[in-house]
Amino acid sequence: MTEDETTHRLGEALNHLHAFATTFDAEDYVDEESALTAEDLFVILDTLEKVHAIATAAPKL
Repeated sequence: MTEDETTHRLGEALNHLHAFATTFDAEDYVDEESALTAEDLFVILDTLEKVHAIATAAPKL
């Protein structure tokens, strides 16, 4: 997979995760055993969105 394809795929995966995360209220557990909450997912997704924006804007080598 090329760098452009990887960046595009990351964007698609983030969209899928956002759609999944919105099916929960922030305080809901996504996984009770690990205590992962929807709010945890929102924090992770926000950070990954920033990484994706940087990767998308970065000049190609």
